[in-house]
Amino acid sequence: MKNSLLLITLGLFASVGFSQTTTINVTSPGTLATLVGDQKNVITDLTVTGSLNGDDIIVLREMAGITKSGAPSQGKMSNLDMSGASIVPGGAAYMYDYSTYAQFYTKQDTLNTNTFFNCPALQTVTLPASLKAVEKRVFSVCGNLKSINVPASNTSLKSIDGVLYSTVDRKLLRYPTAHLGETFTIPGDVEIVGYEAFADCLNLLSIVVPEGVTTIEGVAFTFCKKIAAMDIPASVTSIASSAFNYCTGLTDVNVAEGNTVYKSENGVLFNKAMTEILRFPMARSGAYVIPSTVTTVGEYAFDMSSKVTSITMPENLEKIGKYGFYSCSKVTEIHLPNTVNFIGNGAFGFCSALKVLELPDALTEIGDWCFSGCKALPNVVLPATLVKYGEGAFSDCYALTSIAVPEGTTVIPASFCSGSKALANVSLPSTVTNIGQYAFFSCSGMKTLYCYAVQPPQCGFFPFYYVDKAACTLYVPKASVDAYKADNVFKEFNIIEGIEPSGIVGPQVDEVVPVAVYTLDGRVAPANYSGVVIQVMSNGTTRKVLVK
Repeated sequence: MKNSLLLITLGLFASVGFSQTTTINVTSPGTLATLVGDQKNVITDLTVTGSLNGDDIIVLREMAGITKSGAPSQGKMSNLDMSGASIVPGGAAYMYDYSTYAQFYTKQDTLNTNTFFNCPALQTVTLPASLKAVEKRVFSVCGNLKSINVPASNTSLKSIDGVLYSTVDRKLLRYPTAHLGETFTIPGDVEIVGYEAFADCLNLLSIVVPEGVTTIEGVAFTFCKKIAAMDIPASVTSIASSAFNYCTGLTDVNVAEGNTVYKSENGVLFNKAMTEILRFPMARSGAYVIPSTVTTVGEYAFDMSSKVTSITMPENLEKIGKYGFYSCSKVTEIHLPNTVNFIGNGAFGFCSALKVLELPDALTEIGDWCFSGCKALPNVVLPATLVKYGEGAFSDCYALTSIAVPEGTTVIPASFCSGSKALANVSLPSTVTNIGQYAFFSCSGMKTLYCYAVQPPQCGFFPFYYVDKAACTLYVPKASVDAYKADNVFKEFNIIEGIEPSGIVGPQVDEVVPVAVYTLDGRVAPANYSGVVIQVMSNGTTRKVLVK
């Protein structure tokens, strides 16, 4: 007798084939593929019992329309009943995340991260009675999922009208993406709105958050594109910075007067003291002046605010969090006060209309991909204090023509200016010791590269790949020409010329002279220009000077 029993309802033998419920008992974990056989892409309604490990989850995912690699399958399973099954460790990883290189395995009585991620055929799911936990992204991108059900005997989870909750921590775990209805009121016993709880719910017009909710977790309402206003009750004490990402219809976030942690002003979300701006609603348009009390622009604060045309910064601003102004695609000028000392990852990424960028004198660090994709930015003057740069900081800045990295900088990060094809003139300081991989990849317009380091910097993979090394002249200290010509990377430049240590042929070693002059709006200053200009000095520093 076989260890595993395949039970098929009498309706199976009707002319409709496998269109009715199929019941499979998996008595040995990892054998579901054998039991299903050649009906894997035929079954639409499945009741599965027994013990399921990673191998079995792979099969269920394929039956629901997705392979382990993320490619579509031919599976048609729309209704899955696991009420009599249990999840056990073992078997292969059921999913591989190509962006993070993470693999996901089953855990005892737990639906682990991404268990049913991107299963397009799935419409209803009944979870095991023995299940104790549902982790993040279990039902992410299940665009046709209408109902998640839980047996009444389950002591850790519950379902009300197809919406999933944790009874252990009073959390709303998941509102199915395709759940019917345009409005939803969160039940009064809920304290936590979970990670991705309402993600991708394109049909919802409004969500009522009741008094008693204390926490709104990350991307809780992401891609709820039709919601125009969110009212935050006084009881809320924690809102994740990404909670409202991609809420493109959002015009107002309103906070109840009695809230002790948060405050709203004209529909914009702040902390109570109004020292940090937390969320500028994405559907707002026109110009905006950040209040003078603000010292921090929070993570994602203006993220994807594609309708705002200008933003005025407060005089005492100190910090800009990651993705703070990401993809503010109509903003043309950014003037940062001298009090700003830190700009986080992707803060101004893909501000595609940005033409004028004034960086503060106090700035010491910018994050990864900070100005990546600023396609219209022609010039940038880096302050002398700025010596730490994130990966890809000025990548894909198609209009950028020159960049001079200040003295004190030791590392040019990976992909620093990669893809900036108009970049003609580059100056690297004497302090640079390392140039990261692909740092100037595809900077095909480069004509001059000044590198003041006495020793050729160590380089990662292909830092100057697709730079025309026959047309670009490499200038290095006169005493170091032979060392650069012998270096495995720099020897590829056909023209390597020696310069005096000051960076200008002729002057004394201690003489520092201007090598480039810009107006305050980032343009190259004409010869007859009068007014305040920014000079890039031969040692990589910058200074403001009044020219009469």
